[in-house]
This record gives sequence, structure tokens and C-alpha cells, in this order.
Amino acid sequence: MEANLTLWGTFQDPHVEEQYQRESFEVKKGLFLYVLLWPGIFIVTLMIRTDWLLFGHNSKIFWTFMSARAIFLLVSLVSLVLTLRGPSKYLFCAAYLWLPNTLLFMLFMLFMRPLGQPNHIIIQSLSLLFLVTCLPIPAPHRALFLGLYTFLSIFILSMRWEQINEALWNVYGFAYLFSFVLGFLFARQQDRLKRTNYHHLLHERLLKQELEQAISQVQTLRDLIPLCASCKSVRDDDGYWQQVEEYLSRYTKTSFTHGICPACAERLYPDLYQKQDEEKAQQVLLPPKTET
Repeated sequence: MEANLTLWGTFQDPHVEEQYQRESFEVKKGLFLYVLLWPGIFIVTLMIRTDWLLFGHNSKIFWTFMSARAIFLLVSLVSLVLTLRGPSKYLFCAAYLWLPNTLLFMLFMLFMRPLGQPNHIIIQSLSLLFLVTCLPIPAPHRALFLGLYTFLSIFILSMRWEQINEALWNVYGFAYLFSFVLGFLFARQQDRLKRTNYHHLLHERLLKQELEQAISQVQTLRDLIPLCASCKSVRDDDGYWQQVEEYLSRYTKTSFTHGICPACAERLYPDLYQKQDEEKAQQVLLPPKTET
């Protein structure tokens, strides 16, 4: 049984999608906390020393970077508090607050930092990949935010064209486009796979529920069944008397076909049985035919 999914990898049934979002909340919360929030705070804090060594603590650009990092860390801490609050609505609020802040910070660093540093290209590309795949927001919103970020990044690089050569421009452009496209395709396939597995899980739950109901009904039949000594009717749990066929059909979903046994046939149709007995007696008394 195939899952009915949209182009973006979500369930077509909004009730099933809502149930999936509710049951996968803890997983999304864990990804957002331990793959994006905490590593982002750690890396941005760690890079302060790099700026210190690169620009010196007396330079204006160092304190400009410090101001940008302070804003990023403040918004990240607010997002962290919202995420730890518990309900899913706080998680989405934290994600929508943290994502633009992170993208603006990355664009600012791209605009201000010297170009051509390999570690800068690697960090930007990996950040884009993790943002595409681990954000707990719908796929269309991820594509909108990160597609806009990719466009603005390439636009900023074009503004600094005189500072980079053609080879470096190609490296930057390929890194951003490749990270976005690969990350988005991977995230879309990941969403479809998760929802397909969840659809199979719902189907297994339904089969398990039906099996438990069937076992419960069989257990009911294993108990003492009140049976009429005369007409052989069965009394159900509500006190009503039913035919045996009706009772078994109700609790076991068994279908019946009716025939007649020889004893009842002889009792109901004595003339027919008497005639058959006479024919059998004549066949016994007649001498066997001899061949001439």
C-alpha cells in the first residue's frame, strides 16, 4: 500500500500530516538542538579567536565581527530557550527566528571576510547542507530561504569580483549551488522516506488492532456459552437468544451453508426413505442375472 504524498514529500491528508508532525516532534527537536543550534553556537564562539589572530583586538573590523557574533549568539540563545520549552509551536518559532538570523550572519561574514580561504568555503558549504537537511520547517519554506541565500551569496561574490580570480569564483559558485541542490534533493528524499515508513507503521498498527479484536472475540468464544437444551439457541451478552449460526457469524465472521443429515432426512421424509428401503430389499431378493 503506497503512501499518498505531495511533490514536496508531505502527506496529502492534512490529518495524517498533523499526526506525523506530532509524533516526530522529539526527533526534529533533537536534530535542531544537537546538529544546528549547539554546533552553531560552538563554532561561532570558537571563531572569535580566529578573528583575534587575523585582525587583532584593536582593529575596527574585529569589533564589527564581535558585534555580529553577539547578535547571532543572542538570537541563538533565545531560540534555544524556545526549543527547550517543549510544545511544537515553540520549536517552529525558534526555527523561524534562528534561520534568518543565521543566514544574515553568514551573508555578513561572506561580505566582510577576506575571500579565498578554504576553511571559509568549507564552513559555508557544510552549513548550507545542514540547514537544508535538518531544519524542522516545511520543505517549501526551506527551499525559499536557502534559495534566496544562495542567490544573495552569488550576488555578493559578483560585487567583490575584483578581489577574486575566475577560478576562485567558480569554486565559490559551484560550492554554493552544489550544496543547495544536493542538500535540497537529499532533504526531499529524506522527507518522503520518513513519511513512507510512517505510513507503513500506521498500516501495521491497524493490522495489529484488527488482530487484537479477533483474538478478543476468539477468547470470548472460549468462555462458557449459554446454550438452550431444547432448541440449541445461544444467549449473547445482552441477554438475547440467537441461533447458533447467527451467534458464530457475529463473533467469528464465519459463513454457513445448510444441508441435512441422514437422520433428520429420514425423520422429515419417512415416505421417501421407506420407498428407498423397499427398492434395496427387492434388489437383495432378486436372483443374480446369469449369462447365456
